[in-house]
Amino acid sequence: MKAPPTRRLLPVSAWPEVDRRLWEAAASGRYVTDLSRAALPAIVEGYGRWISVLATLGRLDESLRPRDRVTPDAVGAYLAELRAQGNSPRTITTRLSHLVSALRILEPQHSFTWLHPRQLLRTNDDLTATPKRGDAQWADWPPIDRRLW
Repeated sequence: MKAPPTRRLLPVSAWPEVDRRLWEAAASGRYVTDLSRAALPAIVEGYGRWISVLATLGRLDESLRPRDRVTPDAVGAYLAELRAQGNSPRTITTRLSHLVSALRILEPQHSFTWLHPRQLLRTNDDLTATPKRGDAQWADWPPIDRRLW
């Protein structure tokens, strides 16, 4: 029997050590200081939710950097869990936006453009699917480039 979905929101103090250290190092950075007062708590809450869901699903490898944990497979599982919890597409979009914002703070040198909510929610959890364009000129592109296009 599947365990009930978690709704726990992990505070920064409960994040894996690598995440916590990256967050603390970035806390005084320009991106963080340019955010509104309301945005930062929402981003922390959203990232805490991501970590909590990964842990609940047995997918949290605390030795990995945040950028290495954010894989199409892990994001697909996260989306499936958010849907199983009864979240609306609008709420899921917000959750993904908070995740992306947190990742921009934690890993500013890394691109997470493939995590765009509209793109992910359109593919019905098949994050490796190529958008249907009716044109084979993109067929030999790497999957990430096809998704970005």
